Amino acid sequence: MFGPTSLWDKWFDSTEPRDAEYHSQKTVDPISRMKIVARKGGLKGKGYRSATKGPAIESNDSPDSEYFDGYLTAFAIEQLKAKSDKPFFITLGYRKPHLPFVAPKKYWDLYERENIALPDNYFLPENSPKIAHSTWGELRSYPNMPAKGPLDDKKAKELIHGYYACVSFVDTQIGRVLATLKSEGLDKNTVVILWSDHGWKLGEHAMWAKHTNYEIDTRVPLIMRFPTNENGGSSTKRLVELIDLFPTVCELANVATPEQCEGKSLLPIIQNPNVEIKNEFALSQYKRKRKKGGDIIGYSVRNSTGRFTDWINRETGKSHFREYYDHQTDPNENLNAIDRLSSGEIEAYSRLIENALKKSTK
Repeated sequence: MFGPTSLWDKWFDSTEPRDAEYHSQKTVDPISRMKIVARKGGLKGKGYRSATKGPAIESNDSPDSEYFDGYLTAFAIEQLKAKSDKPFFITLGYRKPHLPFVAPKKYWDLYERENIALPDNYFLPENSPKIAHSTWGELRSYPNMPAKGPLDDKKAKELIHGYYACVSFVDTQIGRVLATLKSEGLDKNTVVILWSDHGWKLGEHAMWAKHTNYEIDTRVPLIMRFPTNENGGSSTKRLVELIDLFPTVCELANVATPEQCEGKSLLPIIQNPNVEIKNEFALSQYKRKRKKGGDIIGYSVRNSTGRFTDWINRETGKSHFREYYDHQTDPNENLNAIDRLSSGEIEAYSRLIENALKKSTK
C-alpha cells in the first residue's frame, strides 16, 4: 500500500511471537517429540526440517490473532490507527493460502467437504512432454503424503478443503485492513495493490502446488485501487507482468523509474482497460535441474491467443521439447497442439523468446 513511517522496521523490531504454524495439541505435541529425537540424532539443516515437519493441513478452534496472518493484520491495523501526516509504505506478506493449509476452524466450517469436486482436468495434458510436469515434491515432503503416484480422492478433497479455508482466512484479513483504511479516512489518498507471486494447482493436470509453466501456475491475482481512478471496479484481459508493478508504483508516487526496469507502468491500462501495453506477449520461465548435460529451462510465451513453451538447454542452446496450447479452443491447456503450428509460427515464437533473453542479459 502506498499512501499519505514505515512499518518495515517496526515489524522486524517486534518481539511478539509470530512463527508458530500449528496450534492443535494433536499436532504440536508430536512435532515437539520429533524435535527432541532429531536433536539427539544430531540432525541439522534440511535433515532436521524434514524430520520435524508438521502435517499439510490443520484445523483448530483458535482466534485469528494466534496465526501469523492474523497477527500481521492486527499489527498493521495498529500502525494505521497511529495516524501520521507523513507518507507511508506498508507491505503485508501474507503466508496463506500457501502450504501448509492451516487456518482457524471457523473458516473450514464455511465449506462442506462432500460438496467439493475434483477438477475437470484431473489428468496430464495430452501430448505434453514429461519435463513440463511437476512431481509436486513440495506437497510430498509433508507427512502422510505418497512418495510417488496420485492422491486418493479423499485426501485430494481434504487438501482442497484446506486451501479454500486458507483463502477465506486471508481474505478476511485483507478485508480488515481495507475497513481500517476507510474508518481512518486513509482510503481517500492511499493506493492499494493486491497480488500473488504465483498460481497454484489443486489437482489440475494431475498435479499439485506450483513449479510449472502452465497458465494455472503463471497467472496470478492482481487488483489495484487508487482514489483518482475513474474506472474503479473494471477489469481487463490485457497482458501484464509482475515486473510492471515497480514502475507503476513509481509513477503513482511521482518518483522517477530507474532505467534498468524492464516493466511498464500499468497506469494507462488502469485508466482505460482497453489499452494495450504489452503489444506482443508476457514471458515466464521455469528451470528443470539435471545431474548431467546441463539444466533445461522452459521459456513460456503467453500472447492473446495461446501459450508457447520452449524447453532449452542454456549451455548448448538446443531446444529439447516444445508445447503450444490454443486458448481459443483449449483455455485449460489440456492438449499440447504444437503439431498444429506451422514451422513459420514456431520460428516466430522462438524469435520472441530469443529476443527477450537478449534483452534481459544486457
